[in-house]
Amino acid sequence: MLWGFFSGIKKELLGVTRQPKTLAMIVLFPLITIVAFGTLYSNSLNQFLSIALFVDHAGIGAASASQSSQFYYRVDFLEELGKNQNFRIKNVRDESEASKLVRNNAADAGIVVTKNSPKEPYLIKVLVDNTDFVQSSVIRNAVTYQINQTTTQISTSIIHKMYQKLLSQESNTQTQLERLDAFLMEFQKTKQVTGDAERKIGSLDTNELKSLIRKQKVGLQAMKQNVQLAKNANDATLGDLTGFPANVSAALVDTGLRAKDANGNVLYRNADISFEQRMNSYWTQAQARSYLQRFYLDSISRSVDTAISEADNLEKDTGSIDEYIASFKGYVAQAKKVQEQVEVDLQQSRSLLVEVNETIKELKQYSPEFLAKPTELNFTNAVSIPNLATQFYPTVLSLVIMFTATLLSALTVIAEKKQGVITRLRTMPAHKSLLIIEKVIGMLIIMTAISMAMNLAGIAFFGITMAGDIVQASVAIAFAVGCFITLGIAIGTCTSTESSAILTILALVFPMIFVSGLLIPLEIMPSGFLVFKWINPLAATSTLLANTTIKGISLLHSAVELLMLSAISFWAMVVAYLKYF
Repeated sequence: MLWGFFSGIKKELLGVTRQPKTLAMIVLFPLITIVAFGTLYSNSLNQFLSIALFVDHAGIGAASASQSSQFYYRVDFLEELGKNQNFRIKNVRDESEASKLVRNNAADAGIVVTKNSPKEPYLIKVLVDNTDFVQSSVIRNAVTYQINQTTTQISTSIIHKMYQKLLSQESNTQTQLERLDAFLMEFQKTKQVTGDAERKIGSLDTNELKSLIRKQKVGLQAMKQNVQLAKNANDATLGDLTGFPANVSAALVDTGLRAKDANGNVLYRNADISFEQRMNSYWTQAQARSYLQRFYLDSISRSVDTAISEADNLEKDTGSIDEYIASFKGYVAQAKKVQEQVEVDLQQSRSLLVEVNETIKELKQYSPEFLAKPTELNFTNAVSIPNLATQFYPTVLSLVIMFTATLLSALTVIAEKKQGVITRLRTMPAHKSLLIIEKVIGMLIIMTAISMAMNLAGIAFFGITMAGDIVQASVAIAFAVGCFITLGIAIGTCTSTESSAILTILALVFPMIFVSGLLIPLEIMPSGFLVFKWINPLAATSTLLANTTIKGISLLHSAVELLMLSAISFWAMVVAYLKYF
């Protein structure tokens, strides 16, 4: 029994060698495939994109803001796009010429740069040949990346200028704070004089009282001068703050970082929107605080003038010592009241300056580069793949196994039908299930040997690297080969001629290719197509071979693919059993 089983396997091996066309097909097809594939992809693939560029210099010049603006920036798109080594730039006269070059395949893409007004951003139109899905995807990604890089450079330049302006304001507010602290120290001395006067008022004589009034007037005059210095500093700060938000807004619009669409909605181009919001919030608060500080200073000035006037009147109008002392007591009480109010106003003004300084320090923790580009995207390969040949090899091997194993087994069954072998087998005592198993094992040996020969050729001549275990890779190849062999046997048993078998195979394999995810990702297809990932033997084979050959993942992690290939093989064996004879 066992000897007869091995004899059946030998018969299948010899049967293939006796069919020159079939033998040539299973040998030449994998050989030609690995040579063509290895020659094309054994090295790194460099693609140069031809870009037809039209920059409307006249329109951009007319629509740009004045160069006298401290935030002026103009982009040289020819120079910026030329920095990408994979771009080959062709200058064209207008948009129609760029579109014509793209339609005639004389350029891979076209870029048209215009600007309608100073308040609108640069308008960049990318012309792509949407008849080529892969090429148009490459164009979109490459151009988007380069334009984003250019936009980031513009944003960094503008924000850096704003940043420097912000730092200069920090210095101004710090100077004001220091002056205010010095003024408060002097003011405390004035309060001390008033307190001493209040304590001594009961024992003062006229001369001492007049002397105290004169000292008080001198202190009030000094206070008035200090208040005036603070008002001058406040005027300088308000002057700095008045025009800055408008300059910032104009700069954002002029450089294309902010614009309005046809409906009047504000649009931002790749800049950090929150930066403008923080800037506007800061300058609005700073200006409001400066106006409030001016209010307090004006109030202080009026109070000081009132106190000086009352001191003058007191010195002139007091007719007697009692009246003089009584008036002086009233004056001291009024002076203390004014000093208390002045101290409150000064402390509030100081709190406002401290808050402004703290706000600036909080903004300083962000660099101009961070505000222009708060995120940095980097891609890291989870699997180390030395070249493109290794990356695409599991897909190529899966396609070779599918076509070769399916055609080999189907054409072998058809040949047996034509030669009358099936008729003779019916008269033999061997069970047809055993005959099918012998055929599967015989072809499995042939196809596994061919697949391993492809692996060796790829490793030896084309730099393909196998990161996985050779035993597990061989088992994975055997499962894939066995699945497609059983499919081919099932097709051969259901057809009667080579042409009908080939047409049936083509009708089966082409849908498998299109819904396998090898050409077009299943993720971009309608959600219902994802089910083909689990019932498509080509998708399972590609995943299984990628896991075991280049990822080095254990077969246990590919249990789903192994079970699916086994289930399809079992189904095909049942069909073959029912239709064999």
